[in-house]
Amino acid sequence: MGVFTFAVAGIHSFDISDYLAQHDICIRAGQHCAEPFMEYVGQHHTCRMSLHLYNTREDIDRFFEVLEKAILELK
Repeated sequence: MGVFTFAVAGIHSFDISDYLAQHDICIRAGQHCAEPFMEYVGQHHTCRMSLHLYNTREDIDRFFEVLEKAILELK
């Protein structure tokens, strides 16, 4: 299991989340109940992707393929 958090400069986390959702990929976006910490590190919002035992390598590869498309289309 794992979690990683990321932000893409110039694209709001909600826009990335919406784009991925349109491609049947669910992530979390926003401040993740950590507003004081986010303010402390100077980050206003992030995306968070979680993996679990049921995710396959294909799921991960597809996530990155769609994320790359999102970045190209939303910039």
